[in-house]
Amino acid sequence: MLSFTGRGREEVVVEAFTLGAAGYVLKGGEAKSQFIELYHKIIEIIDSLETKEALLASEIKYRNLFETIPDAVFVADPITRKLIDCNQQAEKLIGKTYYDITKMNADDLHPHDRIKKTMEAFNVHASGKIFVYESEILTTNNERIPVSISSNIIETNDGSYLLGIFRDISEQKNAENELIRSHNLYQSIFEISSSAICIFGEDTIMKRVNSQFERITGFTKEEVEGKMSWTNHIPNVELQRLLELHKQRRIDPESVPKVYETKFINKQGIEVDILLSIDLIPGTRDSITALEETTQ
Repeated sequence: MLSFTGRGREEVVVEAFTLGAAGYVLKGGEAKSQFIELYHKIIEIIDSLETKEALLASEIKYRNLFETIPDAVFVADPITRKLIDCNQQAEKLIGKTYYDITKMNADDLHPHDRIKKTMEAFNVHASGKIFVYESEILTTNNERIPVSISSNIIETNDGSYLLGIFRDISEQKNAENELIRSHNLYQSIFEISSSAICIFGEDTIMKRVNSQFERITGFTKEEVEGKMSWTNHIPNVELQRLLELHKQRRIDPESVPKVYETKFINKQGIEVDILLSIDLIPGTRDSITALEETTQ
């Protein structure tokens, strides 16, 4: 709205601005000058409105993008660490409302024992360095959720802020823990087996052996693993047969026996009769074999 008022009518101008006027032009004087002034005022108002509309459109676009990010996003003051904004995923992640979150500091997001290290990473992020840091976030129910945090400085008309993206990595951590448990279980079974166990590749090099293998053959793990071929310890009369079985097993595993007797030359050079159980490890071209000494 543009107010066109007479001189000396200040109360009209004040009321016009109260009602939302964007400017005013005083009546009186040369008509041509009045129209020129009026024209420029109108142009100023149009430009101002276009700028406001552009800012509003930009803000709506930013907010839509902000809310569609699938991860939790927190925006903090890099100096005070006060949280000034967040998206809906952030509310969902920690179980707090936007109102509650924007009364918190970044420190409040984390369990007490993780604050020191996480805030050290916060300060590095605030310096402009971009990297991913793993920590934990504390929910309203005191549940600890593992997260990866990546941050970046954003510049606004109000100043600089740190935008942090928090990704819930619970599934990844559960998978890693399950892998560790499986590995430990496999390692326990591998070591406590009463049979000598050896894993070797298509190239015949022995990759892993257990303690019982060391006892039966006399060779240590350090001497064997990644260095020694089983072919060097099979008598010549048996070697060709075992090599053919080794090759055929990788062509058609079901066409070769999984259990058979043979001989092994131990570290003392003595031929030892053994019962050998062997198969391919699923999904690989490696073999796993169990050896039991049958020599009395």
